[in-house]
Amino acid sequence: MLLSLRVWVQQLCRRQLPCLRPFVRGLKTTIDARYVPTYDASWRTLLALAEANGLGHAVLLQPSFLGFDNSYLFEALRAEPGRFRGVPWVSPSIEVTAHDWENLAQIG
Repeated sequence: MLLSLRVWVQQLCRRQLPCLRPFVRGLKTTIDARYVPTYDASWRTLLALAEANGLGHAVLLQPSFLGFDNSYLFEALRAEPGRFRGVPWVSPSIEVTAHDWENLAQIG
């Protein structure tokens, strides 16, 4: 599954859809984060940059330093339905039901 998801993201990015990692300072990061940016790249800023460059859609990737807390990613997907698609981090130790996957698919 992970390999096919990675291939899907790569294919989206090759089609000129920007693949962006939204974050803002103050979000809770993982304890073992190798890197935590010291600047903001909010989804609103990323959307404005995409629009300024003639792109109406974008793929948002969950930053690794935010770990499995996808709440900021989901906030962006819900705020701009149809504009964003998202790639969350899903913990392998948590069971995800078909219903959960369907809910994720509905928000992007």
